[in-house]
Amino acid sequence: MTLYTYHAVCDLMNRYINNGGTVYELEDGCLVQGLTVCECDGWKTAIIKEVYLNEWSSGQSVRFYNKTPKKYEKMISDHITAYEHYEDYLEEWYENHDEGFPACFEEWRDNEYREK
Repeated sequence: MTLYTYHAVCDLMNRYINNGGTVYELEDGCLVQGLTVCECDGWKTAIIKEVYLNEWSSGQSVRFYNKTPKKYEKMISDHITAYEHYEDYLEEWYENHDEGFPACFEEWRDNEYREK
């Protein structure tokens, strides 16, 4: 397995974005991106995963697919749906409060994922 540096993966993600593609960060990583999917019309889908090396460092593996595997399509769909619900939640919260960011975000997130 070939491992890539943070900068190499950032360059890859920027290429997708600059060519009209989309980058989905589906899971946070410890030191770098945890699980990221890059898609662009006419390009292969890139799946980027964090790989544990030791307590102080990690690398990233990149795998390319001709089309996005169904497993990742479902994860992207769930991620987009959760994000849309969160946007609605924030909009409603700001309509009912005068200042600040909702302190109950963690509670909302936990309840949202518990329902699935």
